Amino acid sequence: MCWNYLSIHQVDVAESFFRILGDDFRFISCQKPSGAKAALADYENRPYVIRAYEEGMMETARRLIQEADLCLLAPYEPCWSIAKTKRLPTFVSTERIFKSEKPERGLVPALRLVHVRMMYGPFAKRGSYLLCNSYGTKEDFLRARLFGGRCLRWGYFPKAEPLPRSPGEGIRLLWSGRCLRLKHPDLAVHAFRYLKEHGFPDVEMDLVLADSDEKEEFLLEHRDSLKDPGIRILGTIPHDELLELMGSADLFLFPSDRREGFGAVLYEAMEAGCCCIANVEAGATKLISADKETAIHYHDLESFDKALGWAASHSEEARAIGERAAKFITEHYSAETAATNLIAFVESGGSLFPEGKEPGSLF
Repeated sequence: MCWNYLSIHQVDVAESFFRILGDDFRFISCQKPSGAKAALADYENRPYVIRAYEEGMMETARRLIQEADLCLLAPYEPCWSIAKTKRLPTFVSTERIFKSEKPERGLVPALRLVHVRMMYGPFAKRGSYLLCNSYGTKEDFLRARLFGGRCLRWGYFPKAEPLPRSPGEGIRLLWSGRCLRLKHPDLAVHAFRYLKEHGFPDVEMDLVLADSDEKEEFLLEHRDSLKDPGIRILGTIPHDELLELMGSADLFLFPSDRREGFGAVLYEAMEAGCCCIANVEAGATKLISADKETAIHYHDLESFDKALGWAASHSEEARAIGERAAKFITEHYSAETAATNLIAFVESGGSLFPEGKEPGSLF
């Protein structure tokens, strides 16, 4: 694997590759974590990490990539430069490239297309594959005429441990993410108020609002509602603390709209055993939880309110949904599954997919 640095989104799949391959696996870290990412420095000390940014290690990184049978590559510099001459199949891991444009309406600027083709072109040659980390990635690259449909479903694999749960007196809601309109923290506030006004006075909510340019405006717009003592506002918190909140929450709210290509936080909440109420338009809902009886889906405000009311008044059934979600993620969408299936795919020459899955799906 060749990335800018090892982060929480790659560490568990990296650990899985290491458990399977042992010393035949290496993670090449191209940039020293600094600033807000300085806390990731501990990851750099893992036995399989090659710190290419250290003196004399760049050539070692280049040699390892050229000798590798399988190379997972992030779309960043200097990762591109290190791997661009590799002849064996490369797996480029990326998200949507036309997220802000409207490619389905033909509204992708010509210069944007030129830039994308220049950037990904060297890796879109015959034999290389695209690992799609978000919903709509394959369609974006087909519109850009890159990779010729050689696209495999991938994602992010953060780790959350399913925790024992016990009935509480009230209902605890949880929303977590960057404070962006597309993630709709406003609907979390609406959910809290709706339940209080419809026969559930003991509702409480943790609102984990990571920093963004939109956060101040959100807090100002909802200042009256947020004064309720039942709402606890948290900023960016350590990942372990977030997992603890997921372990104690009754309902996890995932109201992100169609602009949310993935949303790893839904994956984490499901694996932690939360009953999740998720917008069907969000990419994570379509990729992970759709039609699995592992989440409650809604499509508009009316169905959102109905989902809230049902989950709040059917606590046993809601807990069962959370248990099924944890089982499904652990067994079918884990870092171990991802690493195992990708290795099998490479060893089969690109012809093997998990039983019952259509070509293009590793899960």
